[in-house]
Amino acid sequence: RARIAKEKYADYEVFAGMFIPYDEAVNIIKGACKELSLRLGVRAEDLAIAFKSRNWHNLKDATIDSWFGLERHLRSLNNPEHEWHKLYNTNSRAKNVVELRKEIAYLSSQEQFGKIAMTKAKNRGERLEIIDFYSMGDIDLNKYLGDE
Repeated sequence: RARIAKEKYADYEVFAGMFIPYDEAVNIIKGACKELSLRLGVRAEDLAIAFKSRNWHNLKDATIDSWFGLERHLRSLNNPEHEWHKLYNTNSRAKNVVELRKEIAYLSSQEQFGKIAMTKAKNRGERLEIIDFYSMGDIDLNKYLGDE
């Protein structure tokens, strides 16, 4: 899993020694959460209330860890046993909502961070290391390896 640089919260480490701006990382996670919400038919206002009820913060003041928590939480919201399942498919404007208990196909923030790391890699060996690293989190980056 990618991690925040220890010195400051100015950068976010997507792989060993590879950084992106912290705000860009937050925006990537927010985008993944928005996509999940749309795919699950969740109303934004309901999500904000549920988010705060988890003692995470207000969405506008959320930390990167809170956004990661939200993304993980949303991935199984279409399971009837999920604590937030009542939010599932309540947005009448949402189209093509993922069916109950089906895996949600979306571009996760972790895959996006891995893809960025692949573009920053200097050579095939480094790209293979990135693929191995992200595969530990069940992220398959082989499609970004390309033909060389």
